[in-house]
Amino acid sequence: MKKKTITKAEYAHRRGVSRQMVGKYCALGMPTASNGHIDVEKADSWIADNIDKHSEPGRSNLTEARTRKENALASLRELELRKRKGELWEAGEAQAAMEAIVTATRSHFLLLSAKLAPEVAVNGNPTECQAIIDQAIREALQALSEYKLKPKAGK
Repeated sequence: MKKKTITKAEYAHRRGVSRQMVGKYCALGMPTASNGHIDVEKADSWIADNIDKHSEPGRSNLTEARTRKENALASLRELELRKRKGELWEAGEAQAAMEAIVTATRSHFLLLSAKLAPEVAVNGNPTECQAIIDQAIREALQALSEYKLKPKAGK
């Protein structure tokens, strides 16, 4: 009974590799029939002994690597789109925005004493002074809550 052989292309398809990879295996010593076909049993045994044993544990095959690459590229494109839509900021932009908020907050509160001094100075009633100060603080906080920052578009 004659052993079953198949073409290199068929063997490549069966193994999930390219025909060129099967050619490399042959060049490295994988047995082939005299007509250039592949004896599946011998080739599988040779790969198990010479290729699979030397592969790093956990090393992915080419298809898995390509899939990871495509997924990573898709993720990058999605991030870029979200950035262009203004949904994402660069770290430097976010830091600059926070610095702007802190600066605005500081300015609002530093101005309170100059704004309130004349009103509080003429008023001797502590309850009324507290109400004046409370109202000024609430106005400053309201102004800050309405403070809108936007990242630079299309960067």
